[in-house]
Amino acid sequence: MIEIKEHPFYKRYGADIFGTVYILNFICYERYLRTHDMSMWRPVATLQRSSGYMVFNCCSEVESKKHLTMYSHRFILEVFVGPCPKGMECCHSNGVKNDNRL
Repeated sequence: MIEIKEHPFYKRYGADIFGTVYILNFICYERYLRTHDMSMWRPVATLQRSSGYMVFNCCSEVESKKHLTMYSHRFILEVFVGPCPKGMECCHSNGVKNDNRL
């Protein structure tokens, strides 16, 4: 069973260690809080930018439901490690820009 960890700020979004980003719809989110049923998570559609990095669209509930485009690698690192310190950046240790595994 794949473990999906919820993002600390974007509560309906999560990720696994294999580099996949997931979402819970509004109806499932309330039920997930009660049951923690992992089958309610659905993979998010990602796109590869011309730079080679993977991105996805995210809706922020904190910022008045503002739509954001987020880099998958940075999102996944925030889920498992925490916010990126100022002046630091994520790196792909194998050099493959679309490989978002931890």
